Amino acid sequence: MGNTEGAFSIALTGLRVNQHRMNVAGHNIANANTEGYSKQSILATAAMSQTFSFGQVGMGVDLENIHRAQDSFARGQVEEETQAFDQWNALTSVLKNAQNLVMEPGENGIVEGLNKFWSAWQDLANKPEDEGVREVVKEEGRVLARSLNNLRQSLINVQNHVDRDVEARIDEINTLTGDIAKLNAHIMRHSGAGKTSSDALDKRDQKILDLKSLVGVQEFEEANDGALITLAGKVLVSGQNSFDLVVSRDSAGHVVLSQGGEVISSQKGEIFGKIEGRDTYVAEYLTTLDEFSENLIKEVNRVHAVGVGLEGHSSLESTNQVTDTTETLALAASGLDFSSEIEAGSFNTWVYNASGVGTSTAISFNNGSSGTSLDDLRSIIDAVAGLSATISDGKLNVTATAGSTVAFSDDTSNVLMALGINTFFQGTNAQTIAVNQEVLDNVRLISTGKIESANPYIAPGDRETALDISEVGTSLLLNDGTVSLEETYGQFVADLGQDVRSSESMTENHQFTRNAAVTRLQERVGVSIDEEYVSIIQTQQAFQAMAKFLRVGIELSQIIQQI
Repeated sequence: MGNTEGAFSIALTGLRVNQHRMNVAGHNIANANTEGYSKQSILATAAMSQTFSFGQVGMGVDLENIHRAQDSFARGQVEEETQAFDQWNALTSVLKNAQNLVMEPGENGIVEGLNKFWSAWQDLANKPEDEGVREVVKEEGRVLARSLNNLRQSLINVQNHVDRDVEARIDEINTLTGDIAKLNAHIMRHSGAGKTSSDALDKRDQKILDLKSLVGVQEFEEANDGALITLAGKVLVSGQNSFDLVVSRDSAGHVVLSQGGEVISSQKGEIFGKIEGRDTYVAEYLTTLDEFSENLIKEVNRVHAVGVGLEGHSSLESTNQVTDTTETLALAASGLDFSSEIEAGSFNTWVYNASGVGTSTAISFNNGSSGTSLDDLRSIIDAVAGLSATISDGKLNVTATAGSTVAFSDDTSNVLMALGINTFFQGTNAQTIAVNQEVLDNVRLISTGKIESANPYIAPGDRETALDISEVGTSLLLNDGTVSLEETYGQFVADLGQDVRSSESMTENHQFTRNAAVTRLQERVGVSIDEEYVSIIQTQQAFQAMAKFLRVGIELSQIIQQI
């Protein structure tokens, strides 16, 4: 190649490389605020020299490739901290939704409902014959029961909301894995041809970051710059193929992810935070609320069942069902929800004639494999003079003869409470708690007094039972006599608050470390407008110098041709 041709070649390569360098700088500036974009730069090398008799002369510059700025360690930190932040943030959101429902302290909270309920019983103890006060007791009981019903349903609604969120996120995951597979195909095709797809790599990295923020996937490198994405050992993306996840519930009602019918366990990301909130925390709150409601029902009913109101019952039906009437009531096999509360003991039935004269009969109750069954109890009560007993749909019905009434006292077996005989509440948990229908129909049946052998008459002014019930909330009745009902609910509220505070703290910590990691990554791979401006100036100067070199070369060529 002659000297003139060499000059033209050098000028051409220099102009082309600087034109590309200018384009790359412009591309960087245009994407300075594009999420996930990594700055690019020209990778140029000196062209092969041409050999002459006097030695070698350079022939310009070759454009090798477009370099994409990368820092795998910094990017890994961003992915890890983003995943942790989104997980804790999702959990915090679920917990705060639950906390907002409890409304404590507040005039519409359970604590205020309990206070009004106990206060109504105290008022009734002061005026046991006042039917207006009895109506207040009934109404405060209904309000408290409905508040527990509503709180439980609201917590279930929180779980249902999580279900919908997770389903939406699974659709998002499947879209992301599909997009990653398509980008894989593009990247691997160009990489196989020796070319780098910088923008496609950026897009794929951003989608992988979005995926990792949702679920605990792992990324591995495949041939030709492909990305293999797995979740708990199951492949989500391989090459240009993607494999969808589905969401369902297991036998315990917990949300699970699966692929091809196989359950996949994920311990990281936003979805895990939501599932943990749903199936661990909110599920525990529901259990605690049910246990509190169960204890409220049992402790109020334990006192109420052996009391008496302004009149006895002409007939009554137990509120709790037995599934096997031949099985010992104290055994779980009987199907009675409160079977574990029953002990060997006895209770008295009182049959009052039209003149108000009462006759008592002691009914013994045995435990063990051959203990008293509901069928046995029916037969025993049916043999009491003035009473008849039947069983309907697993429930005991007791009826006094015409003109007579029946009442109960001195139950050391807890069978009256367990069966739901002469009780204030019915139900077994926060979902089913309600005021007994017999009380709703006739407030005169609300127990306020007690029947004693020494004074076997129904005394309208007796207030002993009402006073005992008014003290149930603060009495140390639970955990072997160490904790009260009000304390257990207060601890539930305190635990919920602590869960929220702890989760918020972890969220804030990971937000700080994530932001710091993002800043470090941007310092290494992000676009600096100032740096790009300097690069443009330098490129412009180089371009102008190369253009001047070309013009001088042309002039020299013309002079040589004229010689």
